Amino acid sequence: MASPFQFLKYKSAWGLLFGLFAHNYLTYLMMTWLPTNLVVERKMTLLKDGFFTMLPWIMSFIGNILGGYLSDSLIKKQWNSIKARKTILSIGMLFPLAIIPTIYIENATMAIILLSIAIGGEGLAAGILWATVSDVAPKGAEGKLAGLQNSVGNLAGWIAPALTGFLVYQFQNFTWALMIPAMICCLASYGYAFLVQNERISIKTDVDRNIV
Repeated sequence: MASPFQFLKYKSAWGLLFGLFAHNYLTYLMMTWLPTNLVVERKMTLLKDGFFTMLPWIMSFIGNILGGYLSDSLIKKQWNSIKARKTILSIGMLFPLAIIPTIYIENATMAIILLSIAIGGEGLAAGILWATVSDVAPKGAEGKLAGLQNSVGNLAGWIAPALTGFLVYQFQNFTWALMIPAMICCLASYGYAFLVQNERISIKTDVDRNIV
């Protein structure tokens, strides 16, 4: 297999690529804009903001460990390893929908609880993203698919902060800035569930085709 871009012919690869993009979009948005959201929208002091900003990432830490534990538990019950992991991935990527109510809730504590649920649930997926790549990629080509996934995922690292800043400036609120990551994470959940197949990608090389 000459190029990692050959993976773009396969639905499983698209599910993985978009999944990491959605995960990173929400992660980078929260890393860069959550403190501003709490200070500007929720009128918190910087000291209080620093404390509350920490809580979603504690939940993410727990989610990372729990996601790995749950997927391994399913595998021990004789589940196909890809099916086990994509099940946890698809469930985890639905949790960011909890962000949407925060747009309309005035109570800052309840908003933080919902954001913590969203980030903690996403953490379920974060813990097994790369293990899933190893399961899905052809033997010996895991690094190529992982590199492609990482490249696509890191696009979110500059898109999310920049687009969020534009949307907040344009609308003078965080409504669309928070709605977008919730929606794309929901789409990522669909991608994991229905695009990622329960078997390794099998790519025939030119040599293989000549033999056949």
